[in-house]
Amino acid sequence: RDGLPEDGIRESLWADIRIKDDTVRVFNNHLHSTAIKAEDNEFITKHRYISDSAREDKIRSIVHRFRDNSILRAEQADSIAKAVAATSLARIVCGDFNDTPMSSVYHTMSHGVVDAFSEAGKGYSSTYRGFSNMLRIDFVLLSPRYEVLFYDTPDVDYSDHRPVVVKFRKRVN
Repeated sequence: RDGLPEDGIRESLWADIRIKDDTVRVFNNHLHSTAIKAEDNEFITKHRYISDSAREDKIRSIVHRFRDNSILRAEQADSIAKAVAATSLARIVCGDFNDTPMSSVYHTMSHGVVDAFSEAGKGYSSTYRGFSNMLRIDFVLLSPRYEVLFYDTPDVDYSDHRPVVVKFRKRVN
């Protein structure tokens, strides 16, 4: 267990950080998990042969958890987006969204900010080691007043996620 309550509640926090003559509000987020476990990942990515009824039960379980947790993440994203929109400060919205750039969660969270990967990333990027290293679910989103100079997800083994490293500066007007 990762020390979270039984219901798996995730949190968001923010801090105001002074950078030279500017103050930026950083929202760090860990949205609700998909609840897809290692054995689900193995089932999905490897062709294991089990009985039709067991396979149907397993798929139904995965789909139901995915649906239920997607709804929870959408509610979290709506709440966070309201707090982000309410600030007049420059903002950075970052963290583990547990959803992809094609999701409604990402769409909600990225309103009014710029995805660092879209600005400075190259090729294909994944941040989560599960599902054959195919998912980018961790993000750094910045106010348009910042220019993204560098984006990387180094392959280090600190976690089941890769860190997202971004270098940026205030745009020159």
